[in-house]
Amino acid sequence: MFAFDDALLGWLVSAAGTELVRRLRGDRVKLAMREVVAQAVDATLDDIARHGIQLGPDAEQQLRWALLNRRDTVAAQVKGQSELETVLRRWVDVRTIKGLAQQGRPVSPDVVAECLARNIIAGIHADARAGGALTPLSEWLWRNEALEILGRIEYKVDHMPLPYRFGNHLPGQAPDFTGRIEAVRELSGRLEAHDPSGTIVSISSVTGMAGVGKTALALHIAHRFAARYPDGQFFIDLHGFTPGLSPVTSLVALEELLGQAGVPSRSVPPDLERRQSRWRAHMAGRAALVVLDNALDAAQVAPLLPMSPGSLVIITSRSRSAAPHGTRPLWLDVMTQQESVTLLTRLVGADRCPDLAQAARVATLLGHLPLAITVVAGRMNSDPTLGIADVLADLVDTNRRLGKSSADYAGMRASFEVSVDRLDETTIHAFRLVGVNPGPTIGIEQLAALMDCCPADAARVLHDLGDRNLVKPRRGSDDRRCYEQHDLLRVYARDQALTWLSSEQRAAAVQRLTAWYVDALDTAGRHWYKATPSGTDDAPGRLRLDGPHDARAWLVAEQENLIALTAVTDDRNAAMLGTLAARRLYLLDHHVSAGLLAKRSIETFQALGDRGGAAHAERILADVARATGDFPAAEALALTAVKASRTVGDKLSEALALQSLGDTLRLRGSLVESRQQFERSVEICRMIREPRSEGHALRGLGDAFVAVGQFATAARHYRQGAEILAALGERLGANHIRRGLGDVAVGEGELVTAAELYRSAFVTYQELADRYAESRSLRDMGDLALLLGQHTVAAQHHAHALSICQEIGDRLGEAHALRGLGDVAVAGRQFDDAERRYEASSALCEQLGDLVGLGLARWGLGRVEVSRRRPSHARELWIRALADLEQTGCPLTERVREGLRDLPSPDLR
Repeated sequence: MFAFDDALLGWLVSAAGTELVRRLRGDRVKLAMREVVAQAVDATLDDIARHGIQLGPDAEQQLRWALLNRRDTVAAQVKGQSELETVLRRWVDVRTIKGLAQQGRPVSPDVVAECLARNIIAGIHADARAGGALTPLSEWLWRNEALEILGRIEYKVDHMPLPYRFGNHLPGQAPDFTGRIEAVRELSGRLEAHDPSGTIVSISSVTGMAGVGKTALALHIAHRFAARYPDGQFFIDLHGFTPGLSPVTSLVALEELLGQAGVPSRSVPPDLERRQSRWRAHMAGRAALVVLDNALDAAQVAPLLPMSPGSLVIITSRSRSAAPHGTRPLWLDVMTQQESVTLLTRLVGADRCPDLAQAARVATLLGHLPLAITVVAGRMNSDPTLGIADVLADLVDTNRRLGKSSADYAGMRASFEVSVDRLDETTIHAFRLVGVNPGPTIGIEQLAALMDCCPADAARVLHDLGDRNLVKPRRGSDDRRCYEQHDLLRVYARDQALTWLSSEQRAAAVQRLTAWYVDALDTAGRHWYKATPSGTDDAPGRLRLDGPHDARAWLVAEQENLIALTAVTDDRNAAMLGTLAARRLYLLDHHVSAGLLAKRSIETFQALGDRGGAAHAERILADVARATGDFPAAEALALTAVKASRTVGDKLSEALALQSLGDTLRLRGSLVESRQQFERSVEICRMIREPRSEGHALRGLGDAFVAVGQFATAARHYRQGAEILAALGERLGANHIRRGLGDVAVGEGELVTAAELYRSAFVTYQELADRYAESRSLRDMGDLALLLGQHTVAAQHHAHALSICQEIGDRLGEAHALRGLGDVAVAGRQFDDAERRYEASSALCEQLGDLVGLGLARWGLGRVEVSRRRPSHARELWIRALADLEQTGCPLTERVREGLRDLPSPDLR
């Protein structure tokens, strides 16, 4: 390589390429080129002065000597690139300290680089115009892209690691930044782990739905960590999801970032590849912080990453995949209620929110979304007469929450619109169909039904919607993957469905969804007690279940979706769906949901004039009422179902309604009438040859005979029913009979046998997840333990039963468990505790109309009074207990009579 003694000339010319060096041979050419470089240095100093910077003579002299004179005292023995870089670094230090620090206007090394390169080229052409020795070189430069040569020279000077700091381009922090304690802690923890002097670039991303506060969080964190990155702080809004604006291209974004780095616009390369190279070279060796805000996707972001060790990048986007592969995004959720109320009061002033309960309600209606809260606060601030109560009344209208009828909230709507508009047509259509779904969550199979497509296509669009935070993936209570939407997004999606889909399209989609749920419930029914052989449910789009536990967990997880679906549809399929779901949920002790579904089905069937369908739903509602202790309603509903079934000639429905009525009458103490209902049900089932229902009717008949103390007859009916149900593989019904046989064993004094039967029944109920029956088995075991003198065990069983009953809303079971705990307390001579338990049981039984339970609670209270040696009080209680029990035919009636006869007349004091 041809060498020059001059430091700058020798290095820059060799850096520009061998073709240029070949044209600098000869003493005349070398001398002319040395003069061009010397003049270029002077011209560069003049150019710097024209920027408004006054350099002291020492700084000018040091730069001139450093660039042109190897014997300079500042840069002795300048022989190559490293020495030249040292000289320039020292000169920048000198000029920064002496000439520029006070003015606060540092000269970018880019300005020095551009001026030197441009002035060298200009000097070459000037020499050529004068007929000098550089004429051949000038002609070659014109033929071979002088600008490219200039760029090479400028690039070499520009990328020396000078100690220039680019400055802070971060926007100011939001003064009302509120809360976000967990998000700040997590993101700060990630950034604190990064070493700015290390060898890796740190990339973090913040993602979340529109208006959730991603930019505010990123800027809050960026300002907190800015001091750790002294070589510059950069910020650019990429407008990936800005209403009314197109996303910034990577080409334009790099121009903006290079501008922030001090590169003059005329020196920015024209193409993406060279701009990216220029940006990364600029950032090499620097500890800088870069915020890429509002990114569209990874393709937009990738060219903007500095990739320089020690740099920190924070990306914000609605798209979860905007960050490079391998980056773990921080998903920013909506605010907590406390945070959103604090934000609202901070924005409008505490005096404008005197009622914090109303402010909390406003925040809830806005889904705790920071953008929505800010919009509402702006509206209140622009109208001093608008109070929090006025805003609350306004927001009850969901349309106004998204600006459908008011410009005040249109910003929120526009923010959602831009997220949707930048999807492909298939995904946009899917988003609208998600708006058709009335439930709070949706799964892949459900969306496939709505879209009338295969599950694979539905999975793809749900992934795309999730990537843009238009749906949020989560695990349901059954651990299945499903998706949900923010409340305001749900409102917007439904509005989009109403706007873009015809009523026929919406109705057809709902019908497909209803049909899918009917089929899914049928699948769950086949898995209810035992697993169905593999392959049965493998058809595309069908619900796949893995045994009874999975089937029940799925139904519990879907109950809100089923309630919402049946509430908005009024066809027969929807009513059948509601009836099927209500029956299954009743068996799982989800009485509230079962009741809502049954009531809706009754309304729909009645509107359709389907009296038989209504009778089925009424029977289920009667079972729910009985399970929750509303015996009058249960009896009335069961009677209505019996009559309706007879009217339409549905014998099976009549038999089942009679069983429901028989159970209610038994619990109310009408034991003879109860037995009659079951006997009639057995007759009908045998007549229509319906063995499953016959087995259940025989179980009920056995319960009726146990209640009146006819244990041998009860055992006969139980065994007949058990044989039928066992042959059909119905574990639950057979287990009810096993528990009933335990009652028979107790009545006949076979306590060891009873204990075995009760324990076996309890274990099976747990396996079948029947908590209602599980609590009853616990009460049975508690009563038996008390008979055996095991007081601690008895107390544990009744306490466990009480907790289950309170959890599932079994008020009758709660009353019986309280009475059992009272019995245990009496046996332990803890009379105050016993009195409290009996009184609570008595109050519940009186509310429920349970005469047997009421009579037994009063009998227990009388025993407490006897133990306190107050027979007159006991007599009064037992007289009332006798009156209760005599109405029922309960065999305990005689026991109460004997107790009254044994009481002494006067009180013993």
